[in-house]
Amino acid sequence: MAKYFYQDEEEQPAAPPCDHLGCDQPGLYPAPKSNQRLNDRYHFCLDHVREYNKKWNFFEGFSEEQMYTQMRKDMVGDRPTWPASIPLKLEARLHEFIRKLTKDSPQSPQPKAAITKEAQALETMGLGPQADTKSIKARYRELVKKYHPDTNPDNPKAVERFKIISEAYMILRANWHTKD
Repeated sequence: MAKYFYQDEEEQPAAPPCDHLGCDQPGLYPAPKSNQRLNDRYHFCLDHVREYNKKWNFFEGFSEEQMYTQMRKDMVGDRPTWPASIPLKLEARLHEFIRKLTKDSPQSPQPKAAITKEAQALETMGLGPQADTKSIKARYRELVKKYHPDTNPDNPKAVERFKIISEAYMILRANWHTKD
């Protein structure tokens, strides 16, 4: 005889009979009676629980809206959720404050963690980590007007800065697949 699957061997009670009409096998496998009463169970033998499971539809009797509501609840374990408490702008201001604080700190300088090419490119263009495509393009146009060799023909530093800005923009453009 098969073991009752959720009991220890020593404490194994006699299995209830299978709830399928006319079956005299032990009902070792519980199955919910309805989607509204999941803790109320039938007890079936292996053959009848397989048959029952093939026909089982949790969403039976649900409207489409109720079905999607239940699916959204199940994504978070049917627990309440709340929106993020810190808006992105506040978070960006906090990062900027920390950067300034650690930059001006009299403590011994600590080695910087390796930063990605994209983060370096954003820093080169004077943008924060939450910069979107539109703000990147606008900042690039602004810097190009300022450092372009045609507007600064006698300034080699401006030409060098223009090359660095152009390279940074190309890195960001490749990363976010932006198109002009």
